Amino acid sequence: MQIKAFFAILLLYGLLISNASAQDEVLYDEKARPYVLNAEGKRAYLMPIPEGEAVGPDHAVLDVEVTPLPGATVITSEDLRRVADRKAQLAQQAAEIARQRADEARDHTLSLQEQLDSAMTKENNTEQILQLEERLKNAREIESIALREARMAQQEAANARQIRDNHTYVEAYQQEQDRKRLELQQFEGIDVISSDSYENVLLDDDYRPFGHTNEVVQFPEYNCAFEFEGVNSSGKYQVSQKEELLFTHTPTERLRPVLNGKEYLTCRAAFNQLGGYRFVSIEFTFAMDNAQSLYGTIQKGSFLVMMTLNNQYVKLLAGNGSNGVLNEKTGELTYRVIYPIDQSQINLLKRFELDKIILGWSSGYEEYETYHPGLFMHQIQCLESR
Repeated sequence: MQIKAFFAILLLYGLLISNASAQDEVLYDEKARPYVLNAEGKRAYLMPIPEGEAVGPDHAVLDVEVTPLPGATVITSEDLRRVADRKAQLAQQAAEIARQRADEARDHTLSLQEQLDSAMTKENNTEQILQLEERLKNAREIESIALREARMAQQEAANARQIRDNHTYVEAYQQEQDRKRLELQQFEGIDVISSDSYENVLLDDDYRPFGHTNEVVQFPEYNCAFEFEGVNSSGKYQVSQKEELLFTHTPTERLRPVLNGKEYLTCRAAFNQLGGYRFVSIEFTFAMDNAQSLYGTIQKGSFLVMMTLNNQYVKLLAGNGSNGVLNEKTGELTYRVIYPIDQSQINLLKRFELDKIILGWSSGYEEYETYHPGLFMHQIQCLESR
């Protein structure tokens, strides 16, 4: 009887899923339990939930159109909710770090005050008293700065929570997109890549027209660095270039005290070939191991949009997924992904410098400014020289 009941539940569950899929998008919560949304934005679970067990928050019902990202990359309100949640968590983490630093600064001030009080009870101790008074003065200034930073961080965290909890993340996103469009309008009619435009844009008091060549930007000499070239163990011709720094990203400066001089996220990339296929190999490394709970995974087929300085784009899809690999010794979390690329996209990247990278995480997209705009221009030339 128990076995029959079990299979009956499975059959019912399958019917519910197929029914829901025909009408509504099936979503999954943090515990991988399927549900759909009713007209009021409330979760209707497609499997029994034990009484009293906590479920996730309801969704906001939004009658708005979300502006796609470049490359007609569709962004839903649920994507923006995840982004808002990640930003709120990062802001809270930064606020906790700032609060801890303020507490440490206060403890240091109190300790110096106690030392000074003790020194003043002793005779013939003028030099030590003067030193302690100077140190106490500096400590109070540091405490004041740390306390101010902590208050600002708390306010930023509160603002981020407000956007998330009040479901205003779509409005915030649209405002940001409007701001970017206004910025781009300043350059309408100016081809910032063509050599002629530089005479109009880059002027100073000592301006002299400079000689133009077919190459718009004269990069410093670049040395190709190949890690492997030849036939691999599978019998295929392979060219692997050394991965180089593409960008770094630290979402808030308030995280730096715990990063030990590192960036929160470091991205290294290389342009490679295997057989007749070419692809971009990218390594994303987080300096903090809790990044996995904030960013999630990079799923196979997820997008990576490369924006060029002249506002063109290349949209690539991940050829593999990655859950991130934790280095137990360093505490770093690394995702390695390859993105296949076709010849038309290669032709664009070898002509124009990169400006930004937009990456699709399972927790929502994030945008990064490139550190090395000409990296792929160089590496494509290196690959085509072989």
